[in-house]
Parts: sequence; C-alpha cells; structure tokens
Amino acid sequence: MKMLVNRIEHTNIQGVSKAGKPYHIDNTMVAVSVPFDNAEGFGVKEMVYPFGDSSNFQTLKHLRGSLPVECDIQLGAELNSYGNVDTAIISIKPTSPVKAL
Repeated sequence: MKMLVNRIEHTNIQGVSKAGKPYHIDNTMVAVSVPFDNAEGFGVKEMVYPFGDSSNFQTLKHLRGSLPVECDIQLGAELNSYGNVDTAIISIKPTSPVKAL
C-alpha cells in the first residue's frame, strides 16, 4: 500500500540495566502518515512501524534528503521482544525515483 514516509531512525545500543541485566536494542523504525476519518476525528495520523534491525537503516540511506516521500510499503506480522505480535514493515520501495545527495 502507498504511504508517505516522514522519518527513518535506527538504534543499535547495548549495555547493562540498573538491575544488572545486559540488554541490546537493535532496530530500524519508520514513521509514516496515515489518513483517517471516523466519528472521533479526521485528518492524518503518524504511525511508527518496526523495519527489522539497524542494518535495514543502511538500505534506506538513499532516501536521506528526500523525505517525506511516497513509498509502496508491505506490512506483515512479527513477534516483538516480549513475544507479542506486532505489525511490521516487510519491504519499502519509493513510488518514484529519489534524488541522491
């Protein structure tokens, strides 16, 4: 489905919590504009979807300087770190050529 991509961020950090437990956060997050219209309101909402680990950020670097940009985005389901099902991005492709910086 076509969505307007507004923001792309990645995180790849590790450390030890105050409780002494090691952690590792490794993800890429993509923020998109989604139109909505219902009894409670209307307009555009921003939704943020995971797109795998931080290595996926590298595959989107060519979009730097071009945002917001319309993309064909395929959504699917994945398990988050707590074992719950989340909606996630499977693939992203710009709908038109993107200028390179």
